This record gives sequence, C-alpha cells and structure tokens, in this order.
Amino acid sequence: MVTSSSELPDRRIARLDVDQIHAMLEAGILREGEPVELSDRVLVGKDRSADASLAYERTTKLALDARFGIPQCVIVDLQDSTVEIYEQPSPAEACYRATSFRRAGEAVALRLGEAEHLEVDASRSLP
Repeated sequence: MVTSSSELPDRRIARLDVDQIHAMLEAGILREGEPVELSDRVLVGKDRSADASLAYERTTKLALDARFGIPQCVIVDLQDSTVEIYEQPSPAEACYRATSFRRAGEAVALRLGEAEHLEVDASRSLP
C-alpha cells in the first residue's frame, strides 16, 4: 500500500471532463479501447491482468482516493475471496488509517452517505 503522497508518480493532477477525453481520442493521445478509466475526473490507466489490476487498486488508486478524501474504498480480491474495506482517509498522507477484511458470510457496511450504511453479506461479491 502507498503510505505517502511522495510515492505517487506525480503530485500535479489535472481534472478532466468528457470533452477533453474526446479531444484526446481525436488527437490520437488515447486510442479507442485503451485500458483507462475516469475516476473523480482523473484519468488513470488500468492493467489487463488480475494481479496487476489488484496491485494498482491497492497502491495508486487507493492513494488517489485517500488524497481526495473518499471516505470508504472497497476492494474485492477474487483470488483470496476477501473484501477489503479502507476507511478514515488521510489526504495529506494519501493513505487510509483503518483497514478491515471480510470473507463470505461476514457483513460489509457500505457507506451511502455521511451517516447512512448498507450492510451486505460479503458472499454477494465473492465467488
């Protein structure tokens, strides 16, 4: 897990909108089908393999989510049949202070808002 914002590739982050993404496609900067996603208006690359994707989620994406104060980040690890819950973001350090893990049959409390939670069985996300 990334523990500080200094480990991120670049501290300057440009916010993008859909028109800018289309312009990047037209200019050939991005190609149709490119493994990228727009997360909180930040364009991030997606790896094609499950192992690489999980590593990316646990490092770069998790640090970005924490930096922007996303209150809860949930990662489903299909290989280990585990749901990882990250909470209490520290934007200055680009990390989460609280981490918990759930397996099939255990409850996952998903944050829906400031004080609302929805409890679901981890089995609903696991193989």
